[in-house]
Amino acid sequence: RRATQGGDRKLVIAGLVGAVVLALGLAFVVGRSTGDGPLPGSPPPSAASAAQVEQLDIQSIADLDPQGSDGEENPDEVGLAVDGDPETGWTTSTYFNRPDLGGLKDGVGVVIDLGGPRLVESLRILLGGDGTGLSVYASGPGGEVPTSLADMRRVSTLDDAGSDVTVSFPEATYTRRIVVWLRVLPQVGEDEYQGEIREISVRGAR
Repeated sequence: RRATQGGDRKLVIAGLVGAVVLALGLAFVVGRSTGDGPLPGSPPPSAASAAQVEQLDIQSIADLDPQGSDGEENPDEVGLAVDGDPETGWTTSTYFNRPDLGGLKDGVGVVIDLGGPRLVESLRILLGGDGTGLSVYASGPGGEVPTSLADMRRVSTLDDAGSDVTVSFPEATYTRRIVVWLRVLPQVGEDEYQGEIREISVRGAR
């Protein structure tokens, strides 16, 4: 009887030791899988982490007037919207009778080119006057300079905007070109309406 009890005790002890060893082994595997390092095959950390977000360079800017008779809207002034001086800016033509560009067009705007695909976090726009209605669009990461809003994704629409507007982009917006599209213009005189973009800046990650 004693021999049987001794054998049972040894089996219990061996079982406990085996369980501890197994638990330690699992803890080691789990620790390796849930550590600070990424799992094999996991995507890299977001490029737009707080430490990497910065003001992005604007490579070029162009006017966009697809419904105009000549396809242009004061192209000689458009560089003033990204010259770093909020006292200067690009202005639209003057439209009459109605703030929605006299009912002649759906809108006019500018296209900024970041020089390559970028992860965009936000866009800041300084405007002249009050009451501007605008929309912001983003292209894909490549492609040609847009001549219309076709194939562009609308990021935001604002009505009755003030003079200082910040537009936040959806997470993981990867784009090269951004359009600021003016749909409703401030009044600048009796039955006269004109929009103005004084400065544009972009924040994101390369």
